[in-house]
Amino acid sequence: MISHLTLDLRTRKSFTRKSSGEDVAFGDLQNGRSQTSPTDATKDRERIADLIERARRSLHLTLSEIAASVQANEATLHRWRLGTSRPTAAYASRLESLDDLVAAVRRMQGSDAGATLWLDRADVMIQGRTPRALLLEGRSDYLLGLLTAASALTTGLPHHSPDTGHSTPVVAAGGASQLTEAALEFARATSVNETGAMLIRFGCNHLGAVAALVAVNADLVDGPLSVSISEPSELAIIASANVPPVAGVVWRRYPITLKAPIAEAARTGLVVAVTGRNELQERYPGGRPFFDERGLHAVCALPIATRTNVLGGASFFFSASRTFDAFDIAVMTSLAEHCATALDRIRLTRCMATDVAATVPAEERASVQ
Repeated sequence: MISHLTLDLRTRKSFTRKSSGEDVAFGDLQNGRSQTSPTDATKDRERIADLIERARRSLHLTLSEIAASVQANEATLHRWRLGTSRPTAAYASRLESLDDLVAAVRRMQGSDAGATLWLDRADVMIQGRTPRALLLEGRSDYLLGLLTAASALTTGLPHHSPDTGHSTPVVAAGGASQLTEAALEFARATSVNETGAMLIRFGCNHLGAVAALVAVNADLVDGPLSVSISEPSELAIIASANVPPVAGVVWRRYPITLKAPIAEAARTGLVVAVTGRNELQERYPGGRPFFDERGLHAVCALPIATRTNVLGGASFFFSASRTFDAFDIAVMTSLAEHCATALDRIRLTRCMATDVAATVPAEERASVQ
């Protein structure tokens, strides 16, 4: 279980920080720069080569695609495969994550052929994109979480009870998954406020949250209409659940720099999960009156972002300590991405309608009316 985490969800940030390079020469082992023995080095060579070969064979990935999936240079991957160098700890971890994904895909699809078909099948859980597209962005961990979610959704979503602290399965009506239902509803949303309310409804139902807020870039609410959108400087609440009226007024708008879970998620593009009351109050002292009034002990905050724009964030609060596993993060991230897609569509639709109105002479608009 995850007790505290911050996960990078914006594509342009994922796995791009390289603290010590991609690989280390195995020759360094004999030059006093590593404590690894020659025997262990040989095992490392074989293990890394096996990881790469399994990904190549099971998912029919090219070496170039494997390199992209771990955000490494292809020439570096060739050195790892040949055993002339080894990946740093960070890159070895990414290879391990890729191997975990390979194993999960084969287990669920039943064969290498089935795994390949899955890789190129557009999925509603990722807004119609293919798993291959996300894999090449270095998002193996995220795909693994989605597979876990998809497996559980065949029998229903686990609903976390704030009373017992345990997750119990909730079978979706008619056998349809909650995420599929959410995708369809978000696709039909016609207003910013409606979209925020949808995210709260689906998110609270899955997590068992007792209070929630959704806030977006204030320009989406009453700013100038434009095809492009700037990074938000101010957030405006568009939907809430069980938020005291006083807090609702005070926090109707606030700067994105505010030290609050929802602002932090929108500002950084990270999922922020705080699992205990002490940490919650220490990290966000300004929110103590709200936390105390509602008896809140934990929070999960998510960014609402497209691949190019940060649109806002959402916070879900809990009346007891609460951990968040990979399944929770995968489901909530997918819901937030559906919300972002809907908000972006609504914004662009408004822009196009405004542009059309501006090009039609006033007398023609009057005659149409």
